[in-house]
Amino acid sequence: MLTQPMPPERWAAVTLLAALVFGSLMLRVQRDIYRPEVGPSAPLVIVHVVGDVPNPGVHIPAEAAPTVAHALAAAGWRPGKGGHLIPEGIEDLRLETGERIRVSRISENTSAVLLETMDGAERFVLGFKLDVNTASESDLMLVPGMKAEWARIIVERRKREPWKTLDELRSIHGVGVRTVEKWRPHLEAAPTPSISHAAPP
Repeated sequence: MLTQPMPPERWAAVTLLAALVFGSLMLRVQRDIYRPEVGPSAPLVIVHVVGDVPNPGVHIPAEAAPTVAHALAAAGWRPGKGGHLIPEGIEDLRLETGERIRVSRISENTSAVLLETMDGAERFVLGFKLDVNTASESDLMLVPGMKAEWARIIVERRKREPWKTLDELRSIHGVGVRTVEKWRPHLEAAPTPSISHAAPP
């Protein structure tokens, strides 16, 4: 059994995100059917805005190259109109799909903005691979063919030693070549950063 089942509210968030992505793609396809071809359309950028904004949630800014300012505007944030000042320069940062913007009020008229990465389950819905060295057991259970026992073993093993390649998953009893190949489109073993220790002078 899973030691940390996904909370119902998280399932709801993931389901909502999937529905939003599907609806947006269908809308784009429908528009392309009735619009003359003028070249490839820009890819959708899907971000999650949370915290002290009027409309927190998953947003798809209309701009082709959206920035933090565009995402905040999509979430209802307006500087000088009930919104708060944020650190200079951050509004112009370009965004990529799978990022989260966290807005936190730190004074009466000032807010802090932190750029994060969406949770593994949310990124999985968006087409990103799960990293076997960071994904939770509940995240791993989203992978087709994954068993609760295998997810637990993956997490327990990396506490002792990180997974270096997906082929190492074959060391798990019951996981063979075909299973690993089935997982390959959904999983990755991202390299862990190495720490170098300089010799004392």
